[in-house]
Amino acid sequence: MVRFSYPLEKIMAYVSMSFQFTQDPTRVLGVAQNNTNGSVIGPNAPVQLRYFTDPNVQTLWDYDPTHGFIILDFSESNGGGKLAVDFADGKVAPETPLVLRPFTGAPSQRWSISIRPGYITSLANTGLVIDDHYDSLQANNLVWAFPYNGTHAQQWTPVHAFQAVAERAPQSLRA
Repeated sequence: MVRFSYPLEKIMAYVSMSFQFTQDPTRVLGVAQNNTNGSVIGPNAPVQLRYFTDPNVQTLWDYDPTHGFIILDFSESNGGGKLAVDFADGKVAPETPLVLRPFTGAPSQRWSISIRPGYITSLANTGLVIDDHYDSLQANNLVWAFPYNGTHAQQWTPVHAFQAVAERAPQSLRA
């Protein structure tokens, strides 16, 4: 077990990005707001395949490439702590839905985009990757951990936040 002598948050370096569904880059890993009036997203909110441009969905993430944490961008701006992509109930197992849980640094919250380029691999069980549950282009699909099989449902493209936003800007605003 790794032990840190001072708070882990003090030594993490984040990269702000979106994770595009490679099969259809207009869809990304996202989390819907709790309702249409823009309330904050809380613990246990499901991670889903969402449209990048949906105004009621958070689609930007802070990724720590050193430790593998995927933290919802701006998640602590509501006064709570950071929210990380995690297995539901912290249960590292195949076919377990992925949700946001309070960031603790637990092994179930660690992911790699470099072990298998093009896939987001669990560091708690490297046989599991982030997978679009229904393997379809329909938005709002459940995202879960599933054994690596190389299908389109498991392929993700990490895109830096500025690039992701610029690619979706109207042509008239592009330089």
